[in-house]
Amino acid sequence: MKSIKYSSLGEPHIVSEPSTMEEVMESDNKVIKEAYRTVLAGALENHSRVYASSVGDHEEEAEARSAEAIKIVSELSAEHTNSLEWGEVQGPMTWYEAKNLEKDDWRLPNVTELTSLFAYGKGEPKDEKMKDRRFWSSSSYAAYTDLAWHVHFSNGNVSYNFKYAYYYVRCVREAA
Repeated sequence: MKSIKYSSLGEPHIVSEPSTMEEVMESDNKVIKEAYRTVLAGALENHSRVYASSVGDHEEEAEARSAEAIKIVSELSAEHTNSLEWGEVQGPMTWYEAKNLEKDDWRLPNVTELTSLFAYGKGEPKDEKMKDRRFWSSSSYAAYTDLAWHVHFSNGNVSYNFKYAYYYVRCVREAA
């Protein structure tokens, strides 16, 4: 059976309806998983605006919530991050120098991709070469673009610093 559904932008598209209970459950699981990804990725992108407004006594609490949100997003995006090819560890260097490494299809990873290299359950990086080092992400801090997000691979914390600070870099590209 086919029906017309409308996207979040109001655009109509024809979809096939599942016919068995198993297909219904599989379809629902895909929709739910994609919805979580979309919502959490949007929350992560907007996090720096929220974090910028949470100052004073609430700063540590906001940072803890941020780390937890990033952990959830990285778990949900495992399918994507497993399809990535990672370059060698380079640096230390500034964020600006790191951006100059973006050539051909190599680029700096975003925060979500970068956190996928930290095993939060074990409390350690998945790659020993990254242990006790901070790595730049491609993500600028929205409230103040002279800052960029980085991940500290001694504990998995995500924070931001001035782009002229010296951290390590690990470029990424889509696996062939």
